[in-house]
Amino acid sequence: MLIKKDYSEELLLAKKICDELLAGNKNAIVELYKSYQKIFFNFAQRRIYNKDVGHIESVLTNFWLELLTAKAICSYQARASFKSYLMTILKRRVVDDNRKFEKYQLNVTTVDGDEKDTAPNPEDIVIKEQHKRIVKEALLMLLDNSPKDAALIRMNLSGLTYRQMAEKKLNDKKTDVDVIKKRTDSIKKQFTRKRTGSLAKFKICIDRCLEHHGLQAADLMN
Repeated sequence: MLIKKDYSEELLLAKKICDELLAGNKNAIVELYKSYQKIFFNFAQRRIYNKDVGHIESVLTNFWLELLTAKAICSYQARASFKSYLMTILKRRVVDDNRKFEKYQLNVTTVDGDEKDTAPNPEDIVIKEQHKRIVKEALLMLLDNSPKDAALIRMNLSGLTYRQMAEKKLNDKKTDVDVIKKRTDSIKKQFTRKRTGSLAKFKICIDRCLEHHGLQAADLMN
């Protein structure tokens, strides 16, 4: 006899995040981000056909922006774990992206021995360029105000773990394990600190850039 798992606590968590997002608190998903970003990035890196790191980061960023709209999180019904539910959403986005990639690849045909490139959908180009522009502007804004936080965000978007960030900060030199652990803990604390952490500051920059361009997070979905 199968025992049905109880996801009531995860349902409460999802409802709490949902309510906070609807109230305008964009930092409500910070805990989810720091818990799952690395896992989701590794998954996307394995499954996405287009292996360009910048493209993979773009898909992941769009995924998090989608969660910020609250609709997906508010729709969680505890039929599976919250993590599995979010992973399912990401899988769909990966499938959508792979379909676009395959379509584009099919449009590159050979005619009389010459390759003919058919341009991708103009709307997709606009969305992708908007996304790149917003992320770039937000990073530059953060760089002006807090270079150290901007550096951590760049490394995180590249898929580095806190430990890898620490090792990079230490110039990848062989260092005492305790020193690496201390630096790792310090980076994790700075990255996830509420209101004043690297991620919180980056979210503020993203929001300001979106507002400046008269956009909403949903405008960057593809």
